[in-house]
Amino acid sequence: MYVTKFRGFQLDSEGSLFSFFKQNQYTLIEARIPKGGIKVLIEDLALHQKSTIDILHITSWDVDHCSYNELVQILNKFRPSLIQVPHYQPETEEGKLCSGIIFKYDAIHQRYVHNVQVVSRDFINSLPSAQSMSIADVLYHSAYDEPVKNDMSLIRLFRSEGFNVFSLGDCESEELSKILQRDTILRAEVDVLILPHHGADNGFTSGEFLDAINPKIAICSR
Repeated sequence: MYVTKFRGFQLDSEGSLFSFFKQNQYTLIEARIPKGGIKVLIEDLALHQKSTIDILHITSWDVDHCSYNELVQILNKFRPSLIQVPHYQPETEEGKLCSGIIFKYDAIHQRYVHNVQVVSRDFINSLPSAQSMSIADVLYHSAYDEPVKNDMSLIRLFRSEGFNVFSLGDCESEELSKILQRDTILRAEVDVLILPHHGADNGFTSGEFLDAINPKIAICSR
Protein backbone atom coordinates (compact mmCIF):
# COMPACT_ATOMS: atom_id res chain seq x y z
CA MET A 1 0.00 0.00 0.00
CA TYR A 2 1.27 3.47 -0.89
CA VAL A 3 1.56 5.63 2.23
CA THR A 4 2.24 9.36 2.43
CA LYS A 5 2.62 11.03 5.82
CA PHE A 6 3.53 14.55 6.91
CA ARG A 7 4.08 15.39 10.57
CA GLY A 8 4.90 18.55 12.47
CA PHE A 9 6.65 18.18 15.83
CA GLN A 10 6.47 20.27 18.97
CA LEU A 11 9.81 21.59 20.24
CA ASP A 12 11.03 22.70 23.65
CA SER A 13 12.32 25.95 22.13
CA GLU A 14 11.65 28.16 19.12
CA GLY A 15 12.13 26.49 15.77
CA SER A 16 10.78 24.03 13.21
CA LEU A 17 10.81 20.27 12.72
CA PHE A 18 8.78 18.17 10.31
CA SER A 19 8.90 14.75 8.69
CA PHE A 20 7.66 13.67 5.26
CA PHE A 21 7.33 10.03 4.24
CA LYS A 22 6.59 8.61 0.80
CA GLN A 23 7.53 5.45 -1.12
CA ASN A 24 9.55 4.13 1.84
CA GLN A 25 11.63 7.33 1.91
CA TYR A 26 11.76 9.20 5.21
CA THR A 27 12.78 12.87 5.13
CA LEU A 28 13.42 14.88 8.28
CA ILE A 29 12.96 18.59 7.59
CA GLU A 30 15.38 20.52 9.84
CA ALA A 31 17.96 19.19 12.34
CA ARG A 32 16.11 19.51 15.64
CA ILE A 33 14.96 17.13 18.37
CA PRO A 34 11.25 17.25 19.30
CA LYS A 35 9.69 17.76 22.69
CA GLY A 36 9.91 14.40 24.41
CA GLY A 37 13.40 13.69 23.11
CA ILE A 38 14.94 11.54 20.45
CA LYS A 39 12.60 8.65 21.30
CA VAL A 40 9.80 10.58 19.54
CA LEU A 41 11.77 10.41 16.28
CA ILE A 42 12.59 6.74 16.89
CA GLU A 43 8.87 6.04 17.27
CA ASP A 44 8.02 8.09 14.18
CA LEU A 45 10.49 6.13 12.07
CA ALA A 46 9.29 2.85 13.53
CA LEU A 47 5.78 3.55 12.19
CA HIS A 48 7.35 2.92 8.77
CA GLN A 49 9.56 0.02 9.88
CA LYS A 50 12.63 2.25 9.62
CA SER A 51 15.50 3.04 11.97
CA THR A 52 17.51 5.42 9.77
CA ILE A 53 16.75 8.66 7.93
CA ASP A 54 16.92 8.71 4.14
CA ILE A 55 17.15 12.50 3.75
CA LEU A 56 17.98 15.19 6.29
CA HIS A 57 16.79 18.44 4.69
CA ILE A 58 18.14 21.56 6.43
CA THR A 59 16.62 24.78 5.11
CA SER A 60 18.78 27.28 7.04
CA TRP A 61 21.91 27.43 9.18
CA ASP A 62 20.04 29.37 11.90
CA VAL A 63 19.91 27.59 15.27
CA ASP A 64 16.11 27.27 15.17
CA HIS A 65 16.52 25.09 12.07
CA CYS A 66 19.82 23.37 12.85
CA SER A 67 20.98 23.02 16.46
CA TYR A 68 24.49 21.61 16.89
CA ASN A 69 23.80 19.42 19.92
CA GLU A 70 20.61 18.08 18.38
CA LEU A 71 22.27 17.57 14.98
CA VAL A 72 24.95 15.42 16.62
CA GLN A 73 22.24 13.20 18.13
CA ILE A 74 20.51 12.87 14.75
CA LEU A 75 23.71 11.97 12.90
CA ASN A 76 24.81 9.44 15.51
CA LYS A 77 21.44 7.75 15.92
CA PHE A 78 19.86 7.90 12.47
CA ARG A 79 22.80 7.95 10.01
CA PRO A 80 21.08 9.93 7.22
CA SER A 81 21.93 8.70 3.72
CA LEU A 82 21.69 12.19 2.26
CA ILE A 83 21.95 15.62 3.88
CA GLN A 84 20.74 18.64 1.88
CA VAL A 85 22.12 21.98 3.04
CA PRO A 86 22.01 25.63 1.89
CA HIS A 87 24.87 26.83 -0.30
CA TYR A 88 25.75 29.90 1.80
CA GLN A 89 28.37 29.94 4.52
CA PRO A 90 26.95 30.22 8.05
CA GLU A 91 27.83 33.38 9.97
CA THR A 92 27.08 32.28 13.54
CA GLU A 93 29.34 30.03 15.61
CA GLU A 94 26.48 27.54 16.00
CA GLY A 95 25.98 27.43 12.24
CA LYS A 96 29.71 26.94 11.64
CA LEU A 97 29.76 24.04 14.09
CA CYS A 98 26.80 22.44 12.29
CA SER A 99 28.39 22.88 8.87
CA GLY A 100 31.71 21.53 10.13
CA ILE A 101 30.31 18.32 11.55
CA ILE A 102 28.11 17.69 8.49
CA PHE A 103 31.05 17.92 6.10
CA LYS A 104 33.19 15.83 8.47
CA TYR A 105 30.40 13.21 8.36
CA ASP A 106 30.60 13.34 4.56
CA ALA A 107 34.40 12.99 4.59
CA ILE A 108 34.14 9.79 6.64
CA HIS A 109 31.76 8.16 4.14
CA GLN A 110 32.68 9.70 0.78
CA ARG A 111 35.04 6.86 -0.12
CA TYR A 112 31.82 4.98 -0.79
CA VAL A 113 29.17 7.66 -1.27
CA HIS A 114 28.83 11.43 -0.88
CA ASN A 115 26.32 12.12 1.87
CA VAL A 116 26.08 15.92 1.58
CA GLN A 117 24.31 17.78 -1.20
CA VAL A 118 24.88 21.53 -1.31
CA VAL A 119 21.79 23.02 -2.95
CA SER A 120 23.31 25.82 -5.00
CA ARG A 121 22.22 27.64 -8.13
CA ASP A 122 24.41 25.35 -10.26
CA PHE A 123 23.05 22.23 -8.59
CA ILE A 124 19.42 23.19 -9.25
CA ASN A 125 20.29 24.15 -12.83
CA SER A 126 21.72 20.65 -13.32
CA LEU A 127 18.40 18.99 -12.42
CA PRO A 128 15.80 17.94 -15.02
CA SER A 129 12.98 20.40 -15.58
CA ALA A 130 10.05 19.84 -13.23
CA GLN A 131 6.95 18.27 -14.74
CA SER A 132 3.43 19.11 -13.61
CA MET A 133 1.39 16.50 -11.73
CA SER A 134 4.45 14.36 -11.01
CA ILE A 135 5.51 12.83 -7.70
CA ALA A 136 9.11 14.00 -8.13
CA ASP A 137 10.04 16.70 -5.61
CA VAL A 138 10.94 20.16 -6.91
CA LEU A 139 13.80 22.33 -5.63
CA TYR A 140 13.42 26.05 -6.35
CA HIS A 141 16.03 28.76 -6.66
CA SER A 142 16.28 31.02 -3.63
CA ALA A 143 17.41 34.66 -3.68
CA TYR A 144 21.15 33.97 -4.01
CA ASP A 145 22.20 37.58 -4.48
CA GLU A 146 20.25 39.07 -1.59
CA PRO A 147 22.29 40.33 1.38
CA VAL A 148 19.87 38.67 3.81
CA LYS A 149 20.86 35.05 4.49
CA ASN A 150 17.23 34.12 5.20
CA ASP A 151 16.50 34.52 1.51
CA MET A 152 19.04 31.82 0.72
CA SER A 153 16.98 29.18 2.55
CA LEU A 154 16.20 25.94 0.76
CA ILE A 155 12.86 25.94 -1.05
CA ARG A 156 11.31 22.58 -1.86
CA LEU A 157 7.97 21.19 -2.92
CA PHE A 158 7.64 17.70 -1.46
CA ARG A 159 5.31 15.79 -3.81
CA SER A 160 3.58 12.43 -3.65
CA GLU A 161 0.52 10.61 -4.93
CA GLY A 162 -1.26 11.64 -1.74
CA PHE A 163 -0.56 15.33 -1.14
CA ASN A 164 2.18 17.95 -1.54
CA VAL A 165 4.01 20.06 1.05
CA PHE A 166 5.71 23.38 0.22
CA SER A 167 8.66 24.28 2.45
CA LEU A 168 10.30 27.75 2.34
CA GLY A 169 12.63 27.93 5.33
CA ASP A 170 13.09 31.53 6.46
CA CYS A 171 12.54 33.28 3.12
CA GLU A 172 11.36 36.88 3.37
CA SER A 173 12.11 38.56 0.01
CA GLU A 174 9.05 40.19 -1.56
CA GLU A 175 10.61 39.79 -5.02
CA LEU A 176 11.16 36.07 -4.46
CA SER A 177 7.57 35.76 -3.29
CA LYS A 178 6.37 37.33 -6.54
CA ILE A 179 8.51 34.96 -8.61
CA LEU A 180 7.24 31.86 -6.80
CA GLN A 181 3.59 32.86 -6.95
CA ARG A 182 3.83 32.92 -10.76
CA ASP A 183 5.05 29.30 -10.90
CA THR A 184 2.42 27.11 -12.56
CA ILE A 185 3.24 24.00 -10.52
CA LEU A 186 2.96 25.86 -7.22
CA ARG A 187 -0.28 27.51 -8.28
CA ALA A 188 -1.85 24.11 -8.92
CA GLU A 189 -0.24 21.61 -6.57
CA VAL A 190 0.32 22.91 -3.02
CA ASP A 191 -1.79 21.20 -0.37
CA VAL A 192 0.21 22.05 2.77
CA LEU A 193 2.20 25.27 3.11
CA ILE A 194 4.86 25.60 5.82
CA LEU A 195 4.71 29.35 6.28
CA PRO A 196 8.05 31.04 5.53
CA HIS A 197 10.00 32.47 8.46
CA HIS A 198 7.54 30.96 10.94
CA GLY A 199 4.69 33.07 9.58
CA ALA A 200 6.45 36.40 10.05
CA ASP A 201 4.75 39.51 8.64
CA ASN A 202 7.67 40.55 6.45
CA GLY A 203 6.12 41.07 3.03
CA PHE A 204 6.70 37.55 1.70
CA THR A 205 3.43 35.98 2.81
CA SER A 206 1.13 38.53 1.23
CA GLY A 207 -2.51 38.12 0.34
CA GLU A 208 -1.45 37.83 -3.29
CA PHE A 209 0.96 35.02 -2.44
CA LEU A 210 -1.67 33.06 -0.50
CA ASP A 211 -4.26 33.58 -3.22
CA ALA A 212 -1.84 32.34 -5.87
CA ILE A 213 -0.55 29.31 -3.96
CA ASN A 214 -3.96 28.60 -2.37
CA PRO A 215 -2.92 25.90 0.12
CA LYS A 216 -5.52 23.74 1.82
CA ILE A 217 -3.57 23.98 5.10
CA ALA A 218 -0.95 26.49 6.32
CA ILE A 219 1.44 25.52 9.13
CA CYS A 220 3.01 28.15 11.38
CA SER A 221 5.93 26.94 13.48
CA ARG A 222 7.02 29.13 16.39
